Amino acid sequence: MTDENELNDDQVNAVFADLEKQFDADFGKELDDNLTDHYSLDPHFDEELAGLLGSKAKIAILITQIVDAKFLAALCCICDIDALSVGFPTGAGAIMHKTDGQAPEEAARDLSDVMAGLSVIACVNRADKISATHWYDGKQAQDFAPPMLFASLDSSIEDLMIGAQTVDDMDVLGYPHVESSSFASHDEALTYIRTLMTPRAGTSYDGDDAER
Repeated sequence: MTDENELNDDQVNAVFADLEKQFDADFGKELDDNLTDHYSLDPHFDEELAGLLGSKAKIAILITQIVDAKFLAALCCICDIDALSVGFPTGAGAIMHKTDGQAPEEAARDLSDVMAGLSVIACVNRADKISATHWYDGKQAQDFAPPMLFASLDSSIEDLMIGAQTVDDMDVLGYPHVESSSFASHDEALTYIRTLMTPRAGTSYDGDDAER
């Protein structure tokens, strides 16, 4: 005789099916919530992932022998390079804001081509592998071994490249720095460059005194 309080096989299977369905739904929601909390809502997650994969450089600095950081910022503006120009003692460098794909190399090419005689070294960290490529007259000239290059540069450049320092540290350390975006237009940047390249009164273009 079957107890009326006992469940038959069909009812038992239905109960387990409901439990399994509920478990799957709760687990899936919990997993989605965890992923959202830890990754999707982190504004730096996609950027960090791209840096690990090498599709976006962790940092890229265009190294020059230009003395004036603002002068380099003006050149970057003319070339449509979005960067922070920092006046290192060994020469100004442009820390690029956009480092996707081949953007650093393309920027070095354009920068070396915009002004005759300007050498640019694109120092790039992709997936913790640092490369240093010399560009001149719009063409790739040669590659440098980063340790040898860093030995001749201000120590903060190496620290930036390996992540020991950040861009924010440049202000704390007292380096002069200028955003290329501080120039409202190409014309404004060109005007600034011309003021620096115009010979001073009493001086000829070849450096001899103009006064006779």
